[in-house]
Amino acid sequence: MFRQSERRANTFLALALILSVWSMGPQIIGFANAYSVWPGLTFFPFNAELLIPPLIYFHAQALMTKARLGWRKYLLIPGIITMGYYLIAFLFLGDYQDKWAFSRTVHAPFIEPITILTTLIMAMICLWLTVSLIWRYRTFLKETESAARDFDPIWLIWVFSLLGLAALVWLSLGLISLLNPDISYVAAYPFQLIVMTLFAALGFFAITRINEAFPKIGTDEKVPANPAPEKDWQQEGEILKHKVLTNSWHLEPRLSIRDVASRMGTNDTYISRALNLGIGQSFNRFINEMRVEHAKGMIKENKGNFLSIAMNSGFNSKATFNRVFRDIAGETPSAFKKRTS
Repeated sequence: MFRQSERRANTFLALALILSVWSMGPQIIGFANAYSVWPGLTFFPFNAELLIPPLIYFHAQALMTKARLGWRKYLLIPGIITMGYYLIAFLFLGDYQDKWAFSRTVHAPFIEPITILTTLIMAMICLWLTVSLIWRYRTFLKETESAARDFDPIWLIWVFSLLGLAALVWLSLGLISLLNPDISYVAAYPFQLIVMTLFAALGFFAITRINEAFPKIGTDEKVPANPAPEKDWQQEGEILKHKVLTNSWHLEPRLSIRDVASRMGTNDTYISRALNLGIGQSFNRFINEMRVEHAKGMIKENKGNFLSIAMNSGFNSKATFNRVFRDIAGETPSAFKKRTS
């Protein structure tokens, strides 16, 4: 929560993880026999599961865009209503015997199945929204970043995969509880332990992935769908390419479209038009093709090993270099060296 990079996005993630621990409260204190000592804890508002998927979606939204929550904040309403229901039941249903009677006659047969179904629906909605955002973000990265893969948020899919596994285990436990309301905390604890382990993995996995600020959708002027052909964009594209090659900008690992626009005294829209209309390429492809050509020259002249060639050609790692080289050249660096030696 206090990490400086991506503070807003990480705050949403931290809240989701805190609520996941909060939701485990009944299982932890139940296994410790707390409900036998304090039976009045029945209906204490631990049930925050409905708030976790929206908060992880908010994390993704804040990580990839500068947009405010807007309508998205309404995704929290089902979770707030659920926790309000539990709080009212906890405060106003009387002693533990009244609470247990209400649970047997109303809560377990009617409210609990609705809550489980609503949680699964909310998780699916937030997954769909996050995946849609990731596809938009990937397109944005290709148009604006030379190191697009460094910011690829595919790890968010893994986060939701872990959530999905946790949801399946939680659903299984919920169905068992509906079929057997008298299941003990000892019998249910293996299921809960799996859920806790998955949430712990989710937390550690997320913490290791965000170490710097991500480029944001919506920070640049958008290119019109059909811009007026007021310039010879093919010529403008050649001028742009000559400028980049002459100054060796393509050899900078984290070169972005904003960097190029600033150095040429123009804006992102001009650079995008010169690339899309003049050269017919995305910014990422444009820069990486020049990097691969530079790498080919170094390989032919036998200037160092592949790692040093990758670094001197503007790539951040040998793995990225191999992947991009194969994508553009149609063969691996090793195959190219063997063929041209």
